[in-house]
Amino acid sequence: MYIDASEIDRDKVVEADVCIIGGGAVGITMGRELVETGLEVVLLESGALKFDQPTQDLYAGVESGTLLGPDTEYLTETRNRYYGGTTNTWNGWCRPLDPEDLQVRDWVEDSGWPIEQKEMQAFHRRAARVVQITPF
Repeated sequence: MYIDASEIDRDKVVEADVCIIGGGAVGITMGRELVETGLEVVLLESGALKFDQPTQDLYAGVESGTLLGPDTEYLTETRNRYYGGTTNTWNGWCRPLDPEDLQVRDWVEDSGWPIEQKEMQAFHRRAARVVQITPF
């Protein structure tokens, strides 16, 4: 169910077992998973269901550092403030990690994961069902 918070009385108390902040890929997925367990979940998203420029403008600001230079629109062009979050720009591309992605690499500081790819396969199948793609 979708409720626009601007249409709720200011004094209304919304109760739930869990409140998730952010309606991007992770927030939506967490919400779906938790609802399936029987929990009451509220998902708070700053934006609406579709792009809205005044809401997007909340990202406006000044970048610092030298990575992108002074004339970029990085803060406003690389993030989306509406349901689905930045997956609306990046299309939600995803794929499982390869075994070598999880290994320690001498030339990469803090590399290596304390898990093997085969331990994640059940989660890959579950994620594939959630995003409605062919299992890996």
